[in-house]
Amino acid sequence: MILNFIPQVAIKVIDTRKIKDEYVRSNLHREAGIMAKLRHPNIIRLYETLKATTLYCLVTEYCSGGELKSHIKSQENQRLTEKEARPFVRQLVSAIEYLHERGVVHRDLKMENILLDAKKKNVKLIDFGLSNVYREDDPLRTHCGSPEYAAPELFVLGKTYGPEIDIWSLGIIMYAMVLGHLPFSTPYKDEYQRQRMLQNIQKGLSGYHDREMQILTKECRTFVHQLVEPNPELRISLTDIVRHPWVTRHGRLPFCSYLPPAKDKTIRHQVIVPCMLLSSAAHSAACLRRCWSRDVCVLPCACSCA
Repeated sequence: MILNFIPQVAIKVIDTRKIKDEYVRSNLHREAGIMAKLRHPNIIRLYETLKATTLYCLVTEYCSGGELKSHIKSQENQRLTEKEARPFVRQLVSAIEYLHERGVVHRDLKMENILLDAKKKNVKLIDFGLSNVYREDDPLRTHCGSPEYAAPELFVLGKTYGPEIDIWSLGIIMYAMVLGHLPFSTPYKDEYQRQRMLQNIQKGLSGYHDREMQILTKECRTFVHQLVEPNPELRISLTDIVRHPWVTRHGRLPFCSYLPPAKDKTIRHQVIVPCMLLSSAAHSAACLRRCWSRDVCVLPCACSCA
């Protein structure tokens, strides 16, 4: 029996003939290697990598809700209320915490790299092309990412850095969520203005930003300042973020860190078993329902857990 169930996927296709630099090629394989190990509800899922002649493909989970940036621009005031932004910020914190616990620094967190699901209730981090593995005894050195979202230490020649750069980027994203625009931006072709922007980033949020944030609650303003702290040693840590009054609504909404399942059964649960339940193929529906409830696999021909 043929099951009429085709999950939607997104395919990122790269023509390797157009890649001139070897480090870009190595980044492709590093991106796939990192993504293959990630299992988090707010991080895009990599299903498969394919290579056909000169084409290199990443087959990933499909998000039909579009970019978070577009969703925000579609709002009446082109920004989110704090109540609307809080779930997204909490989800991003959960994803960043998950990455950092595994020694992964994203290095390119920005609005364009955050997608939404069909209901526009859940975010998904994408694009791990610049991500890398971090160790305390081997800090990162490559200066990369989008300048508007990049932490000040990334602009200091010879300076090493760690996962705290993702915290800064989170602050920039949150600022854009609740105010509708980035705190630091300038036309790409205006080199003079871009240099001024980099100088402003080094200083952090100014009185101008404080005046803009007067429409926000005190807890929100304080939180944004702690995220967008120019000194990485003083920047708020993830440990303090998950306990922050704005994140937890003064303890009324405790933050729960994501605990991955002991064994990944996502594909079996979400694709194979539901199809079998509907079709009653290979086993009776009653048998499958019993195994489903006990989380036992009875499909040795269809999955790798037999």
